[in-house]
Amino acid sequence: MGTGIALVVLAALCWSLGGLGIHLVEASPLAIKGHRASASASASASASASASVASPAQFAPNCAGVDAQTTLQAIQAEQAAQGHTESERTKLFPAVLLPGASPRGVAVVVHGLNLRPSRMDDLARVLVAAGFDVVRAALSGHGGNVQTATTVTRARYLADMHAAVCWAVARARGRSGDVRPLPVVLVGFSLGALVSQDLVNTEAFTRSPFAAQILFAPAIAVKSLAHTVRALWFWPALSLPSLSLEEYRASPGTTLAAYNALFASRAALLAGTLERSRVPTLVFAHRDDELVSLAGTRALIETKGLVSWQVDVVDKAGHGQSRAVNHLIIDQRSFAASEWHRVTARLLAFLP
Repeated sequence: MGTGIALVVLAALCWSLGGLGIHLVEASPLAIKGHRASASASASASASASASVASPAQFAPNCAGVDAQTTLQAIQAEQAAQGHTESERTKLFPAVLLPGASPRGVAVVVHGLNLRPSRMDDLARVLVAAGFDVVRAALSGHGGNVQTATTVTRARYLADMHAAVCWAVARARGRSGDVRPLPVVLVGFSLGALVSQDLVNTEAFTRSPFAAQILFAPAIAVKSLAHTVRALWFWPALSLPSLSLEEYRASPGTTLAAYNALFASRAALLAGTLERSRVPTLVFAHRDDELVSLAGTRALIETKGLVSWQVDVVDKAGHGQSRAVNHLIIDQRSFAASEWHRVTARLLAFLP
């Protein structure tokens, strides 16, 4: 089969993916844009870009000795060098507290693939109002500089996630004074939910840093059609155009490097026991999600023995988006007002 025909077939199959945050591939070879470099050259560039990224075995175990201010400065410097715009960098939302009140905890909030980090701000504000300090994480390739997305790897995402988690852990220690550290919780969407679970199950942690987890449409039990893009794994700089809602997406397209990183993270996670994912976890999912299988998620919970995980099926009827994207369930526009209130109330009631 010729390259052009193969791309048409691939694009047609990918049309209904709904994207990991969300990416719908236009069914035309002319719409598939990217660097037509040789497979070997692209692979070499990707390997070179990830060579300087520390592996989980090199991370500070359980974030030991990590200083909040130093970590923040390092994150900001790296993201500035990557060309992240100010609004899409990892940032802190301090808790809103009454005089003399103590924070409830520290929450790490992390976005999905090709989703602007700032689209998680509605959830961040809900947590802030409930007394949580919020570290809203930004993964490489999502800050406005499209070129950085052509060389992302699983190692790069893990390093980004580790920095954000350790910042939260250090802040929890510092905010608690001489008493026990504040609880650290996770709120992750799609790719962010996946990478967080991958990270805590690596050598970087001997125990989960999270007292509880909220996972929105975690990209773990993905539908079989989503694997179609893997046929072009050797073309990391290739960018598949997105037909997602423009106000949500971080860039016009999603690179194969980003997809490769996601599937590498998923494979590594599923190869293990998910031992350090066995903490109280609430999964929000839509039964007709274009990417994540609700049945597959429930099967994962059963086969991996995740007895502390619960599933909440959401309803998008009356949503405020310009068109329904069932995978997008992360802000006020994703739901009718009553369902947003229900989801956020359930979320807050679940957290310590």
